[in-house]
Amino acid sequence: MPEPMTAEQTVALTIAINKVFNPSAPVDETALFAGRSQQISQLLNTISQRGQHAIIYGERGVGKTSIANILTPWLESIGKPAS
Repeated sequence: MPEPMTAEQTVALTIAINKVFNPSAPVDETALFAGRSQQISQLLNTISQRGQHAIIYGERGVGKTSIANILTPWLESIGKPAS
């Protein structure tokens, strides 16, 4: 039978779990982002038109920040300001 964990081991394990599993935090890696291709396409179509601006809005927790996190590095790499 395994020995009980010490308080330090419990804290270390909790920190390790929180680094891997954080469902309320926005996604910031393209590889982890899926299922929003239509919204991304609409955003890209809008911002690629001269004089057009896009606003990302919606209910809390639906992925607004995640979409912005995914698009920002790509837009910056092609020379388009993200703001």
